[in-house]
Amino acid sequence: MASAAAALPRQQTQLVDLRLLRGNDLGAVLAEQTRVWRERFALDFAPAAKAVRRFLDGRELTGRALLRAGRPVGYSYCAHEQSKTRIGEFYVLEAFRDAAAESRLFESVLALAAMFPGVRRIEGQFLALDALPAARAVLYSTYKTIQYIQDNTVHTI
Repeated sequence: MASAAAALPRQQTQLVDLRLLRGNDLGAVLAEQTRVWRERFALDFAPAAKAVRRFLDGRELTGRALLRAGRPVGYSYCAHEQSKTRIGEFYVLEAFRDAAAESRLFESVLALAAMFPGVRRIEGQFLALDALPAARAVLYSTYKTIQYIQDNTVHTI
């Protein structure tokens, strides 16, 4: 399936404001995410997917969508609370998932999360982020301190 992503030139990849999309626009992405969460993590993502659709329909999610050839292949959103921003979901379709796509979406939503006034902390849970080393590099170059939990151990870089 990775050949599908390779067949599309990079110039056909773009990031757009998530509020431009509706729930049905992310149907294929949310369906795959629901399946992957069930298979990889034994978690039921269906209620969360339903909520994402509802918030998209209401234009209530601040975030970014990754498009290839005009079609959504990934998304992420964030929410601001006092002095912190939480990055909600982060998902890129398996057929289009590579370090470049994940990094581009991650950098974009991270920049968006940092734009809220008074933000001193950004949190996120990235269960389906395969390009974690690239994400760590982006975070470190920007913030100089990162804490993350992997295998129930807190790591600081």
